[in-house]
Amino acid sequence: MDVGHVRSIRWVKDDNPNSVVNSDPILTKNGKTAAQNRWIAYNKSKGQYTSAMEHAVPEQFWVDKTQCRYINDRGVVENTTLADCAQGISAVKAIAIAQSQGQKLYTINPSNRDGALPKLRLGGDAGAEIRSAIEAGKEVTFHESQINSQGWHGIGYIIIDPDTGAGSYLIEGAGNGGVLLFLGAFIGLMIAEILIMTVATVASGGLAVGAALILAGVAMTMLIPVLALTSEILKDATDEQKACFVGGLFLGLGAATFSLGAILGATLNRILFYIGVAAGIAIPSTGDVGSCVRA
Repeated sequence: MDVGHVRSIRWVKDDNPNSVVNSDPILTKNGKTAAQNRWIAYNKSKGQYTSAMEHAVPEQFWVDKTQCRYINDRGVVENTTLADCAQGISAVKAIAIAQSQGQKLYTINPSNRDGALPKLRLGGDAGAEIRSAIEAGKEVTFHESQINSQGWHGIGYIIIDPDTGAGSYLIEGAGNGGVLLFLGAFIGLMIAEILIMTVATVASGGLAVGAALILAGVAMTMLIPVLALTSEILKDATDEQKACFVGGLFLGLGAATFSLGAILGATLNRILFYIGVAAGIAIPSTGDVGSCVRA
């Protein structure tokens, strides 16, 4: 599975003005130190990459490109006689779509907010959130009007803390962390599948043992790259996004409750609950999980 090409991003904590890495005057022109500006740039790059995963990962998992029309990596349209492939949405993708349609992009920060805020035409909850963030001193990037993508209507916007580069990458409706909800559910389902195969191996004999072991091996093979991707995304996830992952994990493990019996399933969920609490990860309620995919 290939959902991106960023393999490493690093920043250098070195504020010595005599160091070669600090020789570029652009690094200090805004009054911040060179190291702080590199840290801001690093966080912005990681944020954009993680936002892109919000649409790329679901597309890789649930879109069968043999059954729909799409543009390949060389820019060639494949399966021209079929309907278009379904596509995911994220903040960075919504902004890219708007830009491709000729919409203006706006970045408003404390230095230009007095002149820009009166011209802001966005309404609704998204417009109110953008105004509130700008007035609180944040940097906000957004496009001028709603887009229509695969039946989804709305805007994508990015709220950045100018002192750290960290921020929220949002689509209208406050969907933020949806990919982690889906990844959590997938991992939960795979864990349940492996447990089912293990129980089947213990309870059966003969050919059934071999079949159960093969299926468990297939499930493990599918699970390993997903775990690696999830680990990378969780490194820079917010507490709310981590809660989305945990919520998805519990949803996926619900299969264990029905397949392995209520007692064993409930025990597994309870064990994971205490692991999450010990790790300092918020355990979302059912209502909270809905906010992960609300659009």
